[in-house]
Amino acid sequence: MKLPITVQVSQLNHAAFRAASALRSHPRLQVSFAPGRGAHVDPRGRVLRIEPGSRLEPVLTLLWGAHPPLEADALQREVRLGLSAAILGRGPLGYEWSGRAQPLPDRACIGSPDPGRPWVLVAPHARIDSASIAAVTGLSDPQLHYLKPRPDSTASAPVWWLPTRNVLLSLLGRVHAVVASQGPLAWDAARIGVPVIEPEPVRALPAAGVERRLSCMVPGRLAEDNTFWYAIGNQLADGIRPEDWGTTAWTLQARDSFPASQWPLAASAWQRKLLKLRRDPSGFWADSKVVKRLTRSMG
Repeated sequence: MKLPITVQVSQLNHAAFRAASALRSHPRLQVSFAPGRGAHVDPRGRVLRIEPGSRLEPVLTLLWGAHPPLEADALQREVRLGLSAAILGRGPLGYEWSGRAQPLPDRACIGSPDPGRPWVLVAPHARIDSASIAAVTGLSDPQLHYLKPRPDSTASAPVWWLPTRNVLLSLLGRVHAVVASQGPLAWDAARIGVPVIEPEPVRALPAAGVERRLSCMVPGRLAEDNTFWYAIGNQLADGIRPEDWGTTAWTLQARDSFPASQWPLAASAWQRKLLKLRRDPSGFWADSKVVKRLTRSMG
């Protein structure tokens, strides 16, 4: 008999779509989908909630409504790992943050970035002024940088940036502080070592919700692996063992499943694919396994 579960996806990106599709096709699960009820609401019962855990990498937060709470010491260990670069799973020691060396494109912003002033990145929904930031951080005359236009801003010479991954990665390597409520952007800033200021908006996550999410983060390498989601489906059907569920267990699994010796080969393989896509788009799609599979099923 299949186990009936409900899957909630708070934000449909590539990694979340892959996870939802893999769980839907699992032979031991009867999956129904429901819209997310807001980031501040935790799932209960047989509800699996999938949320983004990073603005830069396909890290996911996986919340199971029937999962028992962790003890305080174990919870803090999971939280510390969730806030470290190791959760991103890039390179032998975690993600190599190259944003500090990446130039910011001139046409990716509106306004004039001032290299003589300290930069502060402000999240889209945050409400804060330069004086408050200066009082909290000690920064003198900070220049506010936004990820989308803010006509209500009263800051001096603000800058609005195109919110692409490369721009955000480069910004996080340059800003002196980030203003954001607890969520993917704040967690990325913490992983690179940038101070985070909470603006205390209405949508801020409660402390317990923050800890729960940081303790259940799926590294990007596992989030894009269908075999991982098949194993998650089996765990849900059989009953979850606490030692097999959570940030630590999944980070160790990602490390063991993708040894460092495989990374250069994987990177070169993707580089060859991207090069072929640029040079011969028709040939790329003709050789695509997905296209071949769809063609066989339609035939």
